[in-house]
Amino acid sequence: MAPRIELTSKTSKESIEFLDVQIYKKGGKLETTIFTKLTDRNSILHANSFHPRRTIESIPFSQFLRYRHIISEEVEYTKRTAELKEKFEKRGYQPSIITTCAEKANSINRQGALQPKEKEEQEKLVYVTTFSQQSPKIKKIIKKNWSILTLDPMMKRLFPETPLFAYSKSKSMREHLIKADLSAEKRTQETYKGTTPCHNCNNLITGNTILHPHKGYKINLHHSSTCDSKNVIYGIKCPCGIYYVGMTMRKAKIRWSEHKSNIRTGAIKSPVTQHFKKERHYLSNKIHHSGTDKNIKKGRKSKQNSSAKKNILDRQIELNATQW
Repeated sequence: MAPRIELTSKTSKESIEFLDVQIYKKGGKLETTIFTKLTDRNSILHANSFHPRRTIESIPFSQFLRYRHIISEEVEYTKRTAELKEKFEKRGYQPSIITTCAEKANSINRQGALQPKEKEEQEKLVYVTTFSQQSPKIKKIIKKNWSILTLDPMMKRLFPETPLFAYSKSKSMREHLIKADLSAEKRTQETYKGTTPCHNCNNLITGNTILHPHKGYKINLHHSSTCDSKNVIYGIKCPCGIYYVGMTMRKAKIRWSEHKSNIRTGAIKSPVTQHFKKERHYLSNKIHHSGTDKNIKKGRKSKQNSSAKKNILDRQIELNATQW
């Protein structure tokens, strides 16, 4: 163990801590209160943070309600909520909002607050967008002009009420300026060309070159690809050394699974299925695929796909794309 790492152990016959709850004995009964570590710091969201105002204003009440749920003694509750008020003031919250939320939480009976509540199902339309400075203006415009939509009888029946407004988190300044780590796919593309293993199967032949099945020379692979890569040209090598070359716009592993299923069931009379059945091959063959074309997109006509497929194969793979 590194000398800088220290482990501590604490035992007590009077109290025990679990997450943010401390259970202790008092007067022959078990009581509960809020537990915080000595290293705990004031991490409450700042009042000037870039969030919807309703989110900011609801945080004090949710925290006071959490204290009401956990703390069993009123004296302890009064003491700990006073400390919580100071934390909110240090984070820029208005004293009036803090006081209102505290009083609202105080008025709630603890026993009733601990009872589970059934959520009411709402069938309202939800308008979801990324939160920005324009979000309050957009909300105001939609509410102001919603009556125009209800002039149509069908729209009024479908959307009788204004929608609920929900916001997804926008990127922070830190996320714009700093990227802690590259994604695995991007990192692979920048550092390596060829097929890389996913460690979930043993049917992928890895490497940055493939051998021409007839002429024997090496063919360089110009893109990085894995089992999860899309828009790739792939090759299936059977035990007798013959290659089948195909192309897919989906994940390569999905297309390979379809090939294996067809071989196993014989349901589809594809060249691969017919060859495996004729030669009595098994599913222990190795599969090699290469991302030689990353520009194949959905929506192209089949004729264009066939043409692109033929040109790529003639130029880079030099194999027949439709038969063994």
